[in-house]
Amino acid sequence: PEKTSIVTVPIVHTNGKSTYTTIIPVTYHYPDRWCIRIRSLNKDEGGEYKTAEYYTTEEVYNECEIGDLFVYDEERDYEEEPVEKEK
Repeated sequence: PEKTSIVTVPIVHTNGKSTYTTIIPVTYHYPDRWCIRIRSLNKDEGGEYKTAEYYTTEEVYNECEIGDLFVYDEERDYEEEPVEKEK
């Protein structure tokens, strides 16, 4: 589900004579998002699992069943969790 969090980030400044730190709040807003996790057995590497996560639309997520083929679409899906950052 959608969530927002605030993280404080220290920024160090210097004017040549002294150094001081400013604390800046950064807001992270995560929109509603749907994650598809894929795991496949890699027989070539000793039977270890390869995993991947993709963030997609609710419609695509609801259409997927375990065992289905998922096709990544770079105009629709994300490899990184979608987030909006604001200072």
